[in-house]
Amino acid sequence: METVGFKKLIIKGLDNVTEHYWEVQGTQDEGASISATISGMSKEPKKVFGSDVAYYVSRKGTGDIKVEFQAIDLPNDCVEFVSGYEKGSDGLTYVGNTTEPPYVSIALESVDLHGKFAGLVFLKGTISRDAIEMKTQTEETFTPEGVKYTFTAVESDVVGATQGKVFAQYIGDDAQKISALRALIAQPTTSTSPTL
Repeated sequence: METVGFKKLIIKGLDNVTEHYWEVQGTQDEGASISATISGMSKEPKKVFGSDVAYYVSRKGTGDIKVEFQAIDLPNDCVEFVSGYEKGSDGLTYVGNTTEPPYVSIALESVDLHGKFAGLVFLKGTISRDAIEMKTQTEETFTPEGVKYTFTAVESDVVGATQGKVFAQYIGDDAQKISALRALIAQPTTSTSPTL
């Protein structure tokens, strides 16, 4: 898959709470996607020797799939949710030994070299951000650089077509197939946010 641009990033909590769904596509004050790199797509092949020859290549499955993405101005409630930060009764956000990022799914949307839809949905994983950076202001005009995040994927445990799968993708212009892909990460419509 070769793509042109990075139009949209979707993040959805697997708790299916309406408030835990974000479409990041350059809408003012709602964040924008900058870049994404997917690694670990292939399992490292291992040769099995017999009769003094490489008889078999063990190659089934995937490697350790990760999506390293960069985004600018992600909503703070999104960052706190995916990081597993906890809201205290005093309205402050706390991070400590009980901090545990929740499982989420993410989608990346772009177009291919021919202008056709190109999308991937990663079905289950967690998002981490390693650092918060602060810098002094200088005489130069401030230009935000975005923040780097890492999505670490695991296999889906949902019974059905996605069970045991890590991601789904579609490249093309068939509206039904695009809809089927997007349905894997559709926004919940009836759930409400639980009391924290």
